[in-house]
Amino acid sequence: MSFGSYFYRTNHTNDNGNPSGVGIHGTGNPLFNGMNISHGCFRVDNKAIEEFNRIAPNKGAGASIIIYE
Repeated sequence: MSFGSYFYRTNHTNDNGNPSGVGIHGTGNPLFNGMNISHGCFRVDNKAIEEFNRIAPNKGAGASIIIYE
């Protein structure tokens, strides 16, 4: 499972105003965590995405996500 246990699509759009396909997801290969190999998604460890799924209202629909470096 390349996206881990869950995948959440964001409402991010590209420069043309079209959906970009950027999402937040787990990983099927934890060895790649921390590496710059994504196509724009935010890849997190499966434990984090499972916790998000557990606590996010409506399974993430309409949730605001703030990302800190």
